[in-house]
Amino acid sequence: MAYQINLFNFTGTLGNVVGYYYKGKYCLRSRAVRKNQNVSLKQLIQQEKFGLAGRFVRCLTPVFAQSIPDHKKMTKSNFVMSSILRNAITGTYPDFRIDYSQVQVSRGHLQNEWDGKAIAASEKVIFTWGNNSLCHGNAKGDDKAILVVYCEALNQCVYSMNEINRSAGCAALPVSIFKGHKVETWIGFISANRKLISNSIYTGPLFIT
Repeated sequence: MAYQINLFNFTGTLGNVVGYYYKGKYCLRSRAVRKNQNVSLKQLIQQEKFGLAGRFVRCLTPVFAQSIPDHKKMTKSNFVMSSILRNAITGTYPDFRIDYSQVQVSRGHLQNEWDGKAIAASEKVIFTWGNNSLCHGNAKGDDKAILVVYCEALNQCVYSMNEINRSAGCAALPVSIFKGHKVETWIGFISANRKLISNSIYTGPLFIT
């Protein structure tokens, strides 16, 4: 804001300047710039994709903080966001959706489990996997299972990362909050010292009853 101290005072618009009277003084301010409201179809498509991916990523941010390695050029959440935008958005505008089978909730070089499964039973999701820690690569029995259940309709997730050993071979997560809804499930592993992480595997959609 500026004050008018010239030989004449004015109110109203003059070019890019607006004059007005305030508390006994004549003042000047810049004229508000009206933004162009014409958004291209390409921009609308990008906005829709970013919104869809961002909603999922924000929900699982506490998981990604532990299950995604540090990246030199971007945050962990941005790394996952970029991957989803490149690989997991399907459909045509405005009916985009996420193909959750193409989403990884953990990434790394720790040996995963090839035969992981998830089933729904009595307001729980039961995960099972083989204990491949005895004869496969860098897997160990005390690796911790990364178990993730995500409900798109509620945009909420339930997960476990620090409790179940690989050697246990199974675990049940209570998911009563998702009763009556479809959920997506994943399994992965993280070493006991937190230094190694596996790529997750998608264990499919389930309906919670």
